[in-house]
Amino acid sequence: MKRLVIHTKVIGRRGPFLAPVTVETDESDLTVRGLLSCVVREQVKSFHERQESRRLIQVLTERQACVGAETGRFVFGGDDLDRAVNADDAIEAACTAFTDQFFYVFVDNNQLLSLDASVDLGETTEALFIRLVPLVGG
Repeated sequence: MKRLVIHTKVIGRRGPFLAPVTVETDESDLTVRGLLSCVVREQVKSFHERQESRRLIQVLTERQACVGAETGRFVFGGDDLDRAVNADDAIEAACTAFTDQFFYVFVDNNQLLSLDASVDLGETTEALFIRLVPLVGG
C-alpha cells in the first residue's frame, strides 16, 4: 500500500491552508487526474463522516465552552447536514480548477503541469497543493 501525504498552501497566507491529508492507494503509478481523484474521494468520505457525526447530540467539554465563549462562536451540527456531495462532480471540479490554474500541484518538489502527467508513488510520497488567489481589481 502506497501512502501519499498532501500538504496545502494558499499564496499570501501564513501556514498551511488545511491539515495534511494522508491518502493510501494500491496504485504505484498515477496521473495527476488519478491523484486528484484519490484526494477528492478521501475528502468527500471525510465530509460525509463529519456530517454523520454532527447529527449526534454533542456535549461541550469545558475547554470547548471556554473557547466558544472567547470567540463568541459555538458550532453545533451545521447547515450542511443534508447537503449531498457527489464525488464524481467534485473530481471534475478539481480537474477543471487545476486546468484553469487555480492551484498548482508539486510532487517531490516537481511541479506537475497537466492532468495526464505521471505521478510515481514511493512507499510515502509528499505532495503540495498551492492555491492561487487572484489580485483584487486585477
